Amino acid sequence: MQCPATIAVNQKITNTPPGWTAGYNGFTNDLASLTVYDGPPEEGASLVYNDEKTLADSVTQTWQLTPNDRGNSITCRYSNTSAQLAQKIPADVTRYEVPFEPNVGFGDGCPPSRTAIYTSTDSHAARQT
Repeated sequence: MQCPATIAVNQKITNTPPGWTAGYNGFTNDLASLTVYDGPPEEGASLVYNDEKTLADSVTQTWQLTPNDRGNSITCRYSNTSAQLAQKIPADVTRYEVPFEPNVGFGDGCPPSRTAIYTSTDSHAARQT
């Protein structure tokens, strides 16, 4: 279970005003952030991380997950687009740890997140996504 590092998005301006020309900047759509939800993302019950550690070169947010009837989900947000991906988290995943790069941002202001580490009760080992 991992957020893809990049996605391809075909954006289109649907209401170009008279006298204007539509154009596209060519920025890539890199993984920018990850949101953890209690239940499906469309219900909007995002979870606040349980811990945050700040170092000189990273900020790491950690979510401790407990199994529940609704399940947990993640949404992967990408830079330079409103497109995002969502997926239900397997019930055996108990922890998500997401490092961000501080003082760095994409063209749309998103701070870059390059990876996520999750822990599963099935393997008792951390996996990097």
